[in-house]
Amino acid sequence: MLPQQDAGTYSVDPGRISARETKEAIDVALDDDLRLLVFSFHSPSLSPGHTPYVQTQQELDGFYDWWREVIAHLETRNVKPIEIDELISSARGF
Repeated sequence: MLPQQDAGTYSVDPGRISARETKEAIDVALDDDLRLLVFSFHSPSLSPGHTPYVQTQQELDGFYDWWREVIAHLETRNVKPIEIDELISSARGF
């Protein structure tokens, strides 16, 4: 089970949840017809030692590997990125 943040939102953290578990969560979300998946990270994680999740070069390599694996999975599921203006336009249709 993923840690719930707010009603209907869940946090998937490369430092705590494996790429395999993340891909399973993506599949569940897509199978439940969720139309918007949001992915982000704190930019200090791109340099070792600035966050608790990336303290060494090896952890940074793992961080990048996690993202590569997750993004590759999104591509296999035909998930596409959108721009903010597309999101706003889409939201107006509801």
